[in-house]
Amino acid sequence: MERIRLIFFLFFLFFLHPLFSQILSFDSSFYKTIEWFNYLENQGFILSWNGTIYSENEQINISKNLLKNWNENKKNEVLKEILLPYWEAGYLLTQLNFNVDSIVGNNIYISATLNTGNKIKLEAIKWNKPPPLKEKRLMKMLNIQLDEPITSYILFLQPKTLLFDFIYLSDFPKLELVTDSTAILHLDINTKSKNNIEGMLGFAKLNSGIKNWQLNGFLKGNFIDLIGWGEQWNIFINLGTGFQNINILFGVPYVAGLPLSIQGIFRMRVQDSTYGYTNEEINFYHIDRSRRWEILFGGGQKQSTMFEKADSNLFSDYRYSYLNLGGQYSKLDNNDNPNKGFKIDIHTNIGNSVIGAKKEINDKKNQLLAETFLNVISFIPIHRNVSLYFDCLHRGVFSNKSILKNQTLLIGGINDILGIEEERITAKQLYKLESGVSLKGSQNTYIRFFINLLT
Repeated sequence: MERIRLIFFLFFLFFLHPLFSQILSFDSSFYKTIEWFNYLENQGFILSWNGTIYSENEQINISKNLLKNWNENKKNEVLKEILLPYWEAGYLLTQLNFNVDSIVGNNIYISATLNTGNKIKLEAIKWNKPPPLKEKRLMKMLNIQLDEPITSYILFLQPKTLLFDFIYLSDFPKLELVTDSTAILHLDINTKSKNNIEGMLGFAKLNSGIKNWQLNGFLKGNFIDLIGWGEQWNIFINLGTGFQNINILFGVPYVAGLPLSIQGIFRMRVQDSTYGYTNEEINFYHIDRSRRWEILFGGGQKQSTMFEKADSNLFSDYRYSYLNLGGQYSKLDNNDNPNKGFKIDIHTNIGNSVIGAKKEINDKKNQLLAETFLNVISFIPIHRNVSLYFDCLHRGVFSNKSILKNQTLLIGGINDILGIEEERITAKQLYKLESGVSLKGSQNTYIRFFINLLT
């Protein structure tokens, strides 16, 4: 028997030790740690803890009464009593980590460390039964029945995002979130306004004379939950001398209770007096809980029409049907106003383009066409809210046959203003390197000094 116990000790020391380190917090199972304690004690081991908790700023010693309860196998109550004051004070992501220090005979000596994390400000949002569709969808994702009390779930609403991110509280604390027939959903209130409209107007003068004035500008609107589905709308209108551009995006989170969101995009552009196009696209995408990475797949179609004044040797009608695949990975400390970290974004469209789609059947030509997009941006902090940043961008159009001018990329223009691209220059490939200094004034403001290199 002693030999078997010794073998188990060696097995525990080399294989189970990493698994023994448990984190007690909202995003991990509270009771799995208790199960580990009970399992080890049922095997005849004695867990020895002196009641000291180490944190970044202090050393905490639990009371003699709590230590007595711990030794009397009331570990569940002790752990809850330790963590509850932090949770009630708003430190909802407090972590209590137990590690094995040594094993002597039947005694396993453990130590505890505490990390309170950031304080989270909460606000109660109420709805009358039954909950709106978006809450129903989220509750279905979490396997919550609509007729059961919501006593152990907190959902976080991320700012300026389509998806609702959430933390699943499977065990503790049992916060009273239900009163009478009204459920209270706790949301992160550190969010910006749901709806906003912004715009810019730019002017440029090519030569002397009133007719040589050119202008361009944009009007952009972001709207969330207009019809109660938790949906997101983005409308972008870009108008200038000789061109008009309109983009409309509509997205709905968690389609049919799946961890996927659906996004529909409509684009329309008229370029000078040469051609115009419409573009319809449907995408499905998923963002992980940490919001670090995103994957996207879908398909679309672009139809371009040549105008009478266009050169038929350079422009032609075409219909481009494609599949798209993309994704991104981000380690930025703040997606809207970063100071450190990096982000990688990559997308590819590939499909068949039919040139002369409106002509007779004998005149039609098929070609394989691919569009690529790669963007890498990195922020390197050098002093508090000051950082160097580097933004590398590549866009390209590739085909097994000649590429029409109205299939190429549109970049820049004579009066190109950063953020308002008039887009008059055509190119098959674009390489951009932007570097500069970013000064972060507050959570919502920044100033950047930069230099661009385009090829």
